[in-house]
Amino acid sequence: MTFETLAPTSVYSIKQKDLQYLLHFPENSPFLYYIMKRFGVHYYLKSHLSMRVKENVLIQAIFNICFLRHPDLKEFDRLLTLPKEYTASRIKEYSTLSQAGFYKHLKHAYEQKLLLKSEVGLQVDLERMEELYPSTIPKKAF
Repeated sequence: MTFETLAPTSVYSIKQKDLQYLLHFPENSPFLYYIMKRFGVHYYLKSHLSMRVKENVLIQAIFNICFLRHPDLKEFDRLLTLPKEYTASRIKEYSTLSQAGFYKHLKHAYEQKLLLKSEVGLQVDLERMEELYPSTIPKKAF
């Protein structure tokens, strides 16, 4: 199998039978909780994409990527820089928008100064995002 990741990652291969056996022990419940919490956050954020009007799907997708990359967004005053690996095509795949719709909304995000190009990667103006799209950023931590 070949895995492609955007950050350094460890991949473990565990047989389903072995995993089911290991998870039966109560001392392994923190492990199960950690895995399910990470999946739960991802699916929760991904579900927000289907609840947004098409004009806001890209903004929600960008926020989701920022949050999944840096869960404590309060550490960042204004700008969050995503690595160069987060290309437009990868963001388009995550957003599930059509190509025409994606590039139209991407152009609009650049015009609104929500996204800025830099040499180190794509920069997201979180303060501006919260100002223009307050419903995108949840008020409570999850």
